[in-house]
Amino acid sequence: MHFEQFKEYHEEYLHVIQRAVAHELNIKPAVLSVYERNERRFPNDLLPVMKRYSE
Repeated sequence: MHFEQFKEYHEEYLHVIQRAVAHELNIKPAVLSVYERNERRFPNDLLPVMKRYSE
């Protein structure tokens, strides 16, 4: 899943705002936004946490 799609998925289908996702990942919402825009690579150590949202 591309991170643009992840943003749409958590906002439109799960109705979870970016701030809540960032909190779960233990990062700032601005950092998550950078990942969602593909400006930086998403860290591998956060993938297991993010996987919960994509299932």
